[in-house]
Amino acid sequence: MKLSNKQAIALRRLRGEKNLTITELAKELGVNVYTAKKALVTDNANFNPTTVNKITNWIIDQYTPITVSEVK
Repeated sequence: MKLSNKQAIALRRLRGEKNLTITELAKELGVNVYTAKKALVTDNANFNPTTVNKITNWIIDQYTPITVSEVK
């Protein structure tokens, strides 16, 4: 499974806005450093669907930081 161009752009943009190192980004995404770097620098790279979901969910969470207590 591949990241879309929009997902890749959002990932790079948010990493820059938050001034995260690759290591910090990997920790926030819940992936290893190699995978985080691959997501940032490689176009059309294949990822496990779980990894794509982690990246997508992280991107969404940056724009909609809702906690469980706010939903109740």
